Amino acid sequence: MHAVQVRLAEIPDDPERAARRNRDHLLRALARVQSLPGVEAAAIAGGGLPLRGDLRTADFAIPGRQLSGLDIDFNQVSPEYFDTLKVPLLRGRAFTSGDVEASAPVVVLNRAAAARYFGVGEAIGQVVNVAGDRTVVGVVDNVRHDGPESDWRTQAFVPITQSRTFGATLVVRTTHGASDVVPGIRQAIATEFAGLPVRVDEGTLAEYFDRLVERRRFTMLLVGLFGALGLAIATVGIYGVMAYTVTQRTKEIGIRVALGARPSAILRSVLGDAAAQLLAGLTLGLTGGWMAARLVRSFLFGTTPNEPMVYAAVVVVLTAAGLTAALVPARRAARVDPVMALRAD
Repeated sequence: MHAVQVRLAEIPDDPERAARRNRDHLLRALARVQSLPGVEAAAIAGGGLPLRGDLRTADFAIPGRQLSGLDIDFNQVSPEYFDTLKVPLLRGRAFTSGDVEASAPVVVLNRAAAARYFGVGEAIGQVVNVAGDRTVVGVVDNVRHDGPESDWRTQAFVPITQSRTFGATLVVRTTHGASDVVPGIRQAIATEFAGLPVRVDEGTLAEYFDRLVERRRFTMLLVGLFGALGLAIATVGIYGVMAYTVTQRTKEIGIRVALGARPSAILRSVLGDAAAQLLAGLTLGLTGGWMAARLVRSFLFGTTPNEPMVYAAVVVVLTAAGLTAALVPARRAARVDPVMALRAD
């Protein structure tokens, strides 16, 4: 998902006229971008963009209700915005080409705003004050604007055709396997804003996301490496213990073989001892891990520290590693020559 931010790099003498001019240029640039090969969907977003860390807020009120000092995340968007970012429409309608400056002012709220200000009541048709009095025509699902670790924020969207804007972001979703469309986007902006001092910043939502989670990702990489090292050390340790145990029991195993014990019975006996030791270790380890899980809570999102599936995976991996490490000594024990074993001191 490409994001190209266009901002006016001048202080206009007539802000109102400049805002209208820039909005018209942006809409024409959007039409050019939508016609580019490989572009699946494109939209304009004025204000903050998800994951980029540039929230914009506006005063918020509901006529007739005693609410004061409220603000809400505020975005000016084109009708294609929700489809482009794949934000589900929950109730009502999204913006259309008919929502223009001369039509009735409208607003779309996210689910968090609708629930906070209207509870179980229906937000559709209510009038709110955000950049003027507007009628709520739709409710869309929430977006974690500040990344996966953030809480839901209340958010209001208004049509960009009913707003003043000096700059906005072209958000472009391309088809799978499409060639680079950035040169075409640059050309569309250069054509529409020819002669105007504008600043253009390019990026992708994937890059914004990577910047948000890079510290967490590095931390978890280190934790994973230490975990892998710990697993390797534990596997070598199990192998060493079982090899030593088999060596100590060589004479006993030789006697059992001489008395008719099958190799498969010897194999099961040694693996059974290994399994008993693994069970004891897993019991202690899982108990300690369950108690210490709260220490890693701050590194997690979208899950809980005591996730049962994680513990089940740990049991499977450690059991498989332990029994694999014990298998070589166990097979060696199953092939013990009783004559050589009885001669051993």
